[in-house]
Amino acid sequence: SSSSSSSSSSSSSSSSSSSGSHFAPLEPSSPSDQTQLLEILSASLGSLKPQDVMVYTPLLPRLCRLACLCVHQATSLHAAHCYSSCLNKMADGDVLEETLRRDMASVWSCTRSTDLVVVTNAISMVTCIAKALIMCGHTHGLDTALKLFRYGLENEGMVSSLVKGFEVLFSDQTAVQSRANIKLFYKQRLFEQLLPNIVMAFKADRSGSREYCLLVLSHLLRSVPQQVMAEELASVLPLLLASLDCADTSLSAVQALTSLTKERPALIGHHVASLLTAMVKLATPPHPLKLRASSLHCLGLMSTLPHHQIYPHRITVVQGIVGCLDDHKRVVRKEAINSRSLWLQLGSV
Repeated sequence: SSSSSSSSSSSSSSSSSSSGSHFAPLEPSSPSDQTQLLEILSASLGSLKPQDVMVYTPLLPRLCRLACLCVHQATSLHAAHCYSSCLNKMADGDVLEETLRRDMASVWSCTRSTDLVVVTNAISMVTCIAKALIMCGHTHGLDTALKLFRYGLENEGMVSSLVKGFEVLFSDQTAVQSRANIKLFYKQRLFEQLLPNIVMAFKADRSGSREYCLLVLSHLLRSVPQQVMAEELASVLPLLLASLDCADTSLSAVQALTSLTKERPALIGHHVASLLTAMVKLATPPHPLKLRASSLHCLGLMSTLPHHQIYPHRITVVQGIVGCLDDHKRVVRKEAINSRSLWLQLGSV
């Protein structure tokens, strides 16, 4: 009986020890109920002061691996956020450079994986790293964003994930929860770095790359002040015109052109014929409500362009939007009435 009790106790102890040895929440192969505990660590690391971050740098390689290889998407994202939060707060120096050299090589190797989940995770990780570095003004941030854009030109199958990444990169959303190191005008610097490459890739007219360039541009235009965009109008305008024909980018293009019509009407006037034709088309169903209303609003503003440029097109516009007066949405009917009235004032039809 004593022997049996001892054996049972030993077996129980062994089982407990074995069970405890498998608790590894930072291992990609661990069950999701373990790896999801990272959310607690994410909250703690996200609120660290910059001077306290260096204590946790030994965790970074494990977080990097977890972010890229974990099949549980929420865990992968939390790991990327933890990593980028620490990275943003690290001081320039040998430790930061060594961390980037080691981990970026690992992440980029994952983008060449045959496993789609790993590639998608790696793209999210690169996006978080780029944003963390760009926000704090580190030169590697802009270089990483540019490399990510070029990766999309060579990997058409990952365009959807890349475009989502660029949306995060250009938005105010940040993985750095608090006490982030944010430099002024980081979005403008990103705009100036990426725009020439987007324009160049668009003009190269490679198969599948034009729509990708327009999608990235649509997110880029939302992130910068219109005054900044207006300074690059000569290079941006051809892409904006092309964006009007793309369902996923037409709304941002219309909004950008609306602002430019107010601020740089002289330059808009050189493309008035093609712009008016496109706007009339976008103002009618089956285009989405917001796009129809925005197009009509832009048409109304374009009626203020120099008279000799728009007068020959007044009949086309007035007749083209007459159907919008019966639109089933009040906001569209309101914009249609206002726009049509402005064009009718240019002369008799």
